[in-house]
Amino acid sequence: MLPEIYDDMLKTLIRRTMRGEVNWKLSPRGDEFTVKFSAFSLSMTRSSNSIQFTISDTNDRGVDEFRVSNTERDWDRIAAFYNQIRIKSPDINHAIKSIMAELEQDEMVGQRDAETYSAGIKKIYKIAG
Repeated sequence: MLPEIYDDMLKTLIRRTMRGEVNWKLSPRGDEFTVKFSAFSLSMTRSSNSIQFTISDTNDRGVDEFRVSNTERDWDRIAAFYNQIRIKSPDINHAIKSIMAELEQDEMVGQRDAETYSAGIKKIYKIAG
């Protein structure tokens, strides 16, 4: 069970996120979502049996962290929240739309080499070659 202060913060964060008022960013590794505040950031990472939250300062030093494991009563709510952020991520949506665009074409999918890959990217983004 989460301490009350964390629970209150997460309830407010979930409510504001669902209203589209929180700008979550996907990490370059694709396994972490972060929201930056004026003096701190809050990151969320999911493993197979827990979701970890890390609070960091502006120098990216960890200030605190806490986890919600899949055996805790808060798990369903927090896991659903994480999945909503993941589904709504512009980076993930862009990737899915790009893959779908290729899958819907009659051409062979799956790049064979760097030259073919480059040509495919130019086609997707309509970049003049």
